[in-house]
Amino acid sequence: DGESRPAKPWEASPAVRMPSPSAKAYRVIQPQTASERLDRSTLALLNKIAPENLSTIAQQMCDLEITSHDELTHVIQLVFNKAQDEPHYCQTYADMVVILSQKFGQT
Repeated sequence: DGESRPAKPWEASPAVRMPSPSAKAYRVIQPQTASERLDRSTLALLNKIAPENLSTIAQQMCDLEITSHDELTHVIQLVFNKAQDEPHYCQTYADMVVILSQKFGQT
């Protein structure tokens, strides 16, 4: 048939050349230290928390590699800061700290 089919938006034409990234373009930087990895993991979990999934997120928080009292204090400070930023989840964050203290209070 003599009809041309419409181009699909997800198919790149072989003649289309993508521009190179800008020098100021956003780049994902991998954490270099254990402290940076702990921060990133903690904040990622806190961004997902809701009353409905507290037990799941709390378990994942307990599974983080927290090896010292200073690291635990830092994680609790991150939770506290998040609770201040999101007062509507304050009770959920408080419950998270109770769960963490129960788990890490035993060590």
